[in-house]
Amino acid sequence: MNAALRWDAAACVPGPEAWERFGYKNPLGDWSYSRDLIPMKWSREDALKIVEQVPPEMVRNTKMTGTPKQVAQMIQPYIEAGCNYVFVADYTGVVTTGDWGDAKDKPNYVAQTFAASRRMNGIAT
Repeated sequence: MNAALRWDAAACVPGPEAWERFGYKNPLGDWSYSRDLIPMKWSREDALKIVEQVPPEMVRNTKMTGTPKQVAQMIQPYIEAGCNYVFVADYTGVVTTGDWGDAKDKPNYVAQTFAASRRMNGIAT
């Protein structure tokens, strides 16, 4: 599984509780991205050691994947529960080729996801 997705599952998921819910321990321990990530203190080797400890199941447990419409449907219960901020990222450029620059030539899946979500909620796109 792609290292960027595995790193994201370890570093960007809030708190160890999210991992524990699925029966795993975050290799970063009691970690909070906003509190603990100081990029200048991480070597490539350190980050790769963490990535190696992230099971693919945790990536699947912590990420919503699918078509823009499918992801919008996955987000919908959170909107219905009162969530008013959603961060959507498109990793296809990194996952498929390893080059963030490739994303500029792909369809804008983020915009398509938000458009699908707006339609589902009766909001003009």
